[in-house]
Amino acid sequence: MFPNVNGWLLTIDNPANDSSNPSCLSNRTGWKFSNSNRSSLTILSHSLQSNRTYQFMVQMQHRRNLTQQATGYVLVKIDDTRPQMIAIG
Repeated sequence: MFPNVNGWLLTIDNPANDSSNPSCLSNRTGWKFSNSNRSSLTILSHSLQSNRTYQFMVQMQHRRNLTQQATGYVLVKIDDTRPQMIAIG
């Protein structure tokens, strides 16, 4: 389940993301927006637990035409590897 209040999904920076409405990124120091328009997100190292799989959902909306929207999902598996690496497939 993604964090929500009364069925409405919460954005990643919504303060309602807390222990009663959990998100894998509830720790506000574990991630940061990478640009001023908040279209890029960086998840900092050690923010996600090893040997777990996380599902992320991205909802995008056209800035000038709010009726144009898209939703995407990705599964991310966190493994301990040597050497340390990031693999995206």
